[in-house]
Amino acid sequence: MKKIYNIIYKIIIVFSTICAISFIMVKPSNAKKTQIYGVDKNGVMNVPYINQHYGLWVDGKWEHTDWPGTYFEGSSTATFDAGGCGFASSAMAISYCLGEVINVPDIMNRECGFNGLAGNPDCGVLSAKKYGLKAEQLKNQTKDEVAKQLLSGNPVMVLEDHSIFGGGRQHYILLVGYVNGEFAAADPSGLFDRNSYLFSKKTHSWNTIDDGASHVSGAYTVFYANSQLLFKSIFDYDYYTTRYPEIKEKFGDDEMGAFNDFMENGLSEGRVASPVFDINYYMEHNPDLKELYKNDYQKYCTQFMKKGMKEGRRASEDFRVFDYKELHPELEDKYGDDLPKYYIHYVEKGWKRELASIKPELVYTNTKVTQTGSYGESIDEVMENANSFVSIGNTEITQSDLQNFSQIVYNIILSIGIVTAVLVGALLGIRFMTSGVEEKAETKALLVPYLIGCVVVFGAFAIWKLGVTVFQIL
Repeated sequence: MKKIYNIIYKIIIVFSTICAISFIMVKPSNAKKTQIYGVDKNGVMNVPYINQHYGLWVDGKWEHTDWPGTYFEGSSTATFDAGGCGFASSAMAISYCLGEVINVPDIMNRECGFNGLAGNPDCGVLSAKKYGLKAEQLKNQTKDEVAKQLLSGNPVMVLEDHSIFGGGRQHYILLVGYVNGEFAAADPSGLFDRNSYLFSKKTHSWNTIDDGASHVSGAYTVFYANSQLLFKSIFDYDYYTTRYPEIKEKFGDDEMGAFNDFMENGLSEGRVASPVFDINYYMEHNPDLKELYKNDYQKYCTQFMKKGMKEGRRASEDFRVFDYKELHPELEDKYGDDLPKYYIHYVEKGWKRELASIKPELVYTNTKVTQTGSYGESIDEVMENANSFVSIGNTEITQSDLQNFSQIVYNIILSIGIVTAVLVGALLGIRFMTSGVEEKAETKALLVPYLIGCVVVFGAFAIWKLGVTVFQIL
C-alpha cells in the first residue's frame, strides 16, 4: 500500500513539472499582429476611431486618454485637444491602412505638417509618408472621384472652412464610406456620438460635405490602402448583373445601389459578384480561414482582398491565378509577380474576352489506385490539394491561437490534477479511519508529502494563469 501512495505522490510531482514546461512552451508571443479592420455591412470602413478630445475608442471605452493633453512638438501652448483634428483624421486613416493603431503624438511635429497652429493641408500626405504609405491631395475634387476612392477602400480627409457638424472655423474630418449616394464621416471632434458615423450610422449628402469644404488645393486628401481596387476583386457590376438579371431590373444603372445590396444581402445569400471570388468556394477550400472566421462573411472578403490575392489563394471554381499568369505571358511581362493585378485584370477584362483562366486538366492514364487515394485523380487536383496543404502550413500562428492552446492544456491538466488530488485524499482518509494505531501514524506521515504535492501542483496552476494574464496584457 505504501508503494501505491509513493507512486501517486510521484505522479503529482510529475504534473507540476508538466505545468511548468507547458507554460514555457505556450507563452504568448509579444509580436504585434496586423489587424484587418474591414468594412461593415454597408461597405463603410471600420476605422479605429480617434477623437482629439477623448483619445481612442476601444470596446466601449476610451484609451490613450493622455493624447488630448499632449503638446505639439516645439509648442508650449498648442495641444492635440485644441488643434489636433487634422492629425486625428490622419491617424485614423493611417491606422486603418496599416492595420495597427499608430501613436498620435508621433505625427504631431513640423516634419508631419505642424506649422505652429494646428497643421496645414499637407499634414495627411506628410504623416502618411512617415509610415511608408502613399497619400495625395486630389486634383479632381468631385463627388464621383471621392466616391470612387471610398469604394476602393481608401479613406479621404476633408479640410472644411466650417464644420458640417457646427462651428465656424477650419476643421478636418475623415470620410470613410459611400452609401446610397451619401457619405459616411468620422469626425474627430465635437459630440462624438452624434457626429461620427461610427456611433450614429448617419450619412451626409455631397452638398453638405462639399459646401463646407475649403475649395483650395489640398482640401481633399486620399490615403491609399493596400489596394486601390480593394472591392473590385469581390464585386463587379457587369458580372453581377449578368449573372443575376433581377438585380439589373431592380437597380438599373445604379451601381452603388447594386453594390450596397450585395454587401448587405447578396454576400450572406452566397451570391457571386466577381469571376474570381465566390464566398462559398473560398470558405470551403480554405479550412484555415474557416477555423478563424467561422461564418463571418465580411472577414473572408477582407482577408481575400488584403492577403488572399497576394498569397495566390483560389477563391472561385473558374479562376486560378497561377494558371492565368502562365497562360498569358504578355501579362507576366507587365505585372511580374504582383498577383493581385492578375485577379483584377481578369475581373476587368479577362472574363469579358473569355480568356482562358484554368489550364486543361491532365488525367492519369493508369487505372490503379494511386497513393493519393483517388481513382484517376487529375494532376491539377493533386497539385491544388498540395498547394492547399502548403498554404495551411504557411499560416501564421497567432497570439490568439497560442492562448487558446494554452487554455486547453491548462483545463485538461487542472482537471486531472483535481481528480488525482481528490482520489488520493479520499484514500488517505479511508485508510486513516479504518486502520490501527501504527497505520494511522504512517498515514499522518504520508499527509505531509500529499499536502506539499497539492501546494506545488495548484501553485503551479496559479502561476501559469497569472503568467498568461500578464503576457496577454503585454
